Amino acid sequence: MQQHDISELERLLKLQEQTFGCDSTEVGETCYKVADLYFKDNSFELAESFYRRSLNTRLSQRDIHKTDVQKIETQLKLCHANMHPTAAPSAQPQDEPPSAESIGELDSHCVQSPQEKVSLPHNGTSQSSQRLNEAINDARVELELLKSFGGSESTAFADMSTKLAALYCRKQMYAEMEPLLLQSVLIWKSSYGANHPSVATGLKNLAQLYCHQEQFTQAEPLFKLALEIRTRAFGSDDPRVMEVQKNYAALLQKTCRQNEAVALEKQLQDAGNRRFKSVNAEF
Repeated sequence: MQQHDISELERLLKLQEQTFGCDSTEVGETCYKVADLYFKDNSFELAESFYRRSLNTRLSQRDIHKTDVQKIETQLKLCHANMHPTAAPSAQPQDEPPSAESIGELDSHCVQSPQEKVSLPHNGTSQSSQRLNEAINDARVELELLKSFGGSESTAFADMSTKLAALYCRKQMYAEMEPLLLQSVLIWKSSYGANHPSVATGLKNLAQLYCHQEQFTQAEPLFKLALEIRTRAFGSDDPRVMEVQKNYAALLQKTCRQNEAVALEKQLQDAGNRRFKSVNAEF
């Protein structure tokens, strides 16, 4: 890799961010070019970071090209494989599952994730962990059945992918979650259109995953777009809108933007008060 080339591209990237915005098509294309250069130089962590930015930029667009997304997903898998060549099998159970507070509940437009918390004792696998493994295997089988019958582009496939991602979440299998959530977003966009609430749900799920991994730059535009779609669909005082606002406020706190977080939390409080008054008025 010629350092001159990457320096020029990164300078161009900053200009594009200022001119077109961080979520623009131009920024996404340049991020991909920068990622390619890092990948060719075996700088896989840097490559992965720019590939993710490129991917999130494309997902935030109203019109997306599936082939572009699949190309980036392939590169992300290659980065992961090169960074973890001797990684243990992904299904290996973990001692501490993520809490609902840290990553939030994954959902789809018709599938809610199970809420049972699973923990493993020091002396072996618990019954709850065994049930979780069985649920994961069942979901995998159902997903393969849908795929074998040509349903890999169906909303049922997206729902089942999201359910499997929620199960993976409880075992901290985050690398396995990301492609499932990405594919669900693509299917819902293709089936319902970019402004459908199901798309907002998929974006929220993906943003929560990135937040848990402290990839806040990747998470923020997804939260913003999910918030925009849900507000348009349900109104600003709807609990589904307030849910995304709460997640976004937590991101602002973690990225040391206290003033913005406090302002958003004030909006949440005001919306909750209006909703409380509205419900009481009905009685």
